[in-house]
Amino acid sequence: KTAARFLALILTAVCMSSAWSDELQQPDPGKRIRVFLLAGQSNMEGRANGLSLTPQDKERLREAQKRVQLAYNFQPVQPLDVVEPSSDIKELYQVDRIFGPELFLGIALAEAWPGEKLLLIKLAAGGTSLYGAWNPAWTRKQAATIKEEDEPRLFTDFVSYIKQVLSGYPSDQYEIGGMFWVQGESDAPVPQAAEAYGTNLGALVQ
Repeated sequence: KTAARFLALILTAVCMSSAWSDELQQPDPGKRIRVFLLAGQSNMEGRANGLSLTPQDKERLREAQKRVQLAYNFQPVQPLDVVEPSSDIKELYQVDRIFGPELFLGIALAEAWPGEKLLLIKLAAGGTSLYGAWNPAWTRKQAATIKEEDEPRLFTDFVSYIKQVLSGYPSDQYEIGGMFWVQGESDAPVPQAAEAYGTNLGALVQ
């Protein structure tokens, strides 16, 4: 399911990538867009009910949307918001809109930096491992030990996605401020994956 879903998303991205630059907000004179990268598995993807936000949450979000954009799983860039889940998540959790850590992260960053514009670029897929799909040094043999040889190569996909989105800016109009990673459960049960986790995570961020 994961592989099929990401193939569909990538094909959509190819068709729509020319429109991404048109959607990107422009930096104010003398400033750069602050870019943050988000990646991981289901807890990064998000399962929170997007229709459960309080009136106070919604007001904070409306203010953040004026300066914070989200690029999520190959979908077009848009103001920070809750998103439509995949069909399997929608059916399993009975939700029409979801969000992950990016929502309140974006709100908090906007409130901390009232004069800055921000862009969050996020790629997440439930049930994926750092030892397999997310490994920067991916090999089919190693991915097979964690049963992910047929999953998308998510590290490569993420780097490509970041470059596609940021191609809408000259290099002097943005700066990458940091990366947020929420993942680990899929590596924990496999001894060699668990033992290599720290090294693999360092390599991914680097």
